[in-house]
Amino acid sequence: MHLTLRQLQYFVATVDAGSMTRAAERLNVAPTALSVQLKAIEDGFGAMVLNRHSRGVVPTEVGVALLDIARNILRKVEAAERLLSARAETPPRILRLGLPPALTRLLGPDALTGLGVRMPGFGLQIVEGWSRDLERKLQSAEIDMAVGYVEPELAGLSIVPVAEDSLVFVEGARTGAATGPITLAEVLATDLVFYGEKGVGWKSVYARALAEGLPNGKERQVESIDIWRHLICRGGCTSVTSIGAVIDELERGDVVLRELAERPIVHSIGAAIREDQAGEPWALAMHAFIATLLDSKLSRTRNHIRRISVPA
Repeated sequence: MHLTLRQLQYFVATVDAGSMTRAAERLNVAPTALSVQLKAIEDGFGAMVLNRHSRGVVPTEVGVALLDIARNILRKVEAAERLLSARAETPPRILRLGLPPALTRLLGPDALTGLGVRMPGFGLQIVEGWSRDLERKLQSAEIDMAVGYVEPELAGLSIVPVAEDSLVFVEGARTGAATGPITLAEVLATDLVFYGEKGVGWKSVYARALAEGLPNGKERQVESIDIWRHLICRGGCTSVTSIGAVIDELERGDVVLRELAERPIVHSIGAAIREDQAGEPWALAMHAFIATLLDSKLSRTRNHIRRISVPA
């Protein structure tokens, strides 16, 4: 025979109430159910724990000793339940972060692994797309934040600048012998290839060429970013792009980068969020996390470009 927590709870409640009827009401159980549990204690161990009389019940000598033990057990059980409830793991809140292709390459892996450390209780889902597409997803609440080359004024959105990104000239390491800054006129004379008309590189280069009265030169566009990278890495083709788009190829030594001379093409990278969520603690934490990550990545890569540009 073993005592159960229910039997101890019913016994303590009966002594505290002084009556089985009142105890049953407090426990919200039928008096017969209460009586069965108390009788099971006495019959199972052959020891009377309650004296029953016309005015109610009082504990016997054994019942008094049992009452002290039962109260102690129930207190410990309650403490254990509080402990477990406080430590219960809740599913992380998943934040949906929109990134354009270049920033996905630059930030994606470190953002996925670092967010949980920087923001405990949050997880991350990355949604890749062009900046304009991400802005629409943000306005329709399909994502929580978009980081990219966003416009300064967008209805219903709050934009926080987090970094500045200077576009660079990129060519394959096997054919890119020159180092140091390169002019826009020299860039336009190369065999340029861009990843899509929506890309910031194509739009920026030809907007600057038009403003400076330079010939457009020859260029191609591809809709596959993998083909775009392959064309550059194998040699012969060049591009103007964000550092993030070729960060892995740079670290492997497949490409070389050169800064644009005279008037660098600089874009502000902003973190966009819906205005109604701009003051949320998670939003402020995300802004700081993204800004720190971008600063670390961009600074390291720019230092790499300047280091290899210095004549030996």
